Amino acid sequence: MPDVDFKTLDVDLIFVANRLGLPAGVSVTLNLADVSRADAPAISLAQQTLLAGRAISFNFQLRYDSRMVDERSTYALQARIEHEGKLILINTVAYHVTLDGTQDKVTMKLEPVR
Repeated sequence: MPDVDFKTLDVDLIFVANRLGLPAGVSVTLNLADVSRADAPAISLAQQTLLAGRAISFNFQLRYDSRMVDERSTYALQARIEHEGKLILINTVAYHVTLDGTQDKVTMKLEPVR
């Protein structure tokens, strides 16, 4: 029996940027987390970070171990884009996902940090 059973979420990150896109050297992080526990930190099931620049959108194929999924839990995606250590874009609404195999594509809109 395998120790892991990987599934994949196809996630598009979109945002409003100037026509040149983001500056070179941004860090883009996508996290899949169990957000069920009240007044406790979320537990990360999967995280992926990439370095990029001058883009107007990103696509992630985020792999997670489905054996870590508890059907009683609530899961959400969290995304952030940083440039030179400063947060510049983040999701401002919750992007809840269903990890029972019925949802495999998510589009997240990121907003500028003010």
